[in-house]
Amino acid sequence: MVLHRSFGRVVRVDSDANGDGRMDEQFVYSWRRPMGGDERPRTILADANHDGRWDLWITFTGRSRNHDAVLRYAVDTDGDGRADWKIEDIAAEAVPRIRARRGF
Repeated sequence: MVLHRSFGRVVRVDSDANGDGRMDEQFVYSWRRPMGGDERPRTILADANHDGRWDLWITFTGRSRNHDAVLRYAVDTDGDGRADWKIEDIAAEAVPRIRARRGF
C-alpha cells in the first residue's frame, strides 16, 4: 500500500490487493476530506481482471432508504480501458450484476 500526501493529508491510496506487485486498486480522497476517521474515498478505481488497466470506477452518490451506501459503478465490459456501462445501486445488488455481465 502506498499513501500519497498533499500538504500532509492523505489524498490517494494505491493498493496491491492480490500481492502480485502491481497496483490493483486506487482510493482517491478530496483534499478537504482526506483519508482518516470515517471519511470515504471520493472515487475508487479497480483493476478487477488484473490486466493493468482500470476497469471499474466507483463513486458514492448517497444513501438508500435502508441507509445503505448507493454507489455509481462505471464498468469496462469490453476490455478497451473505457467505461461503457453504468449502474447505480447498493454494492450487494450491483456487484453480482457486474460480475455476470463482465464474466469476472
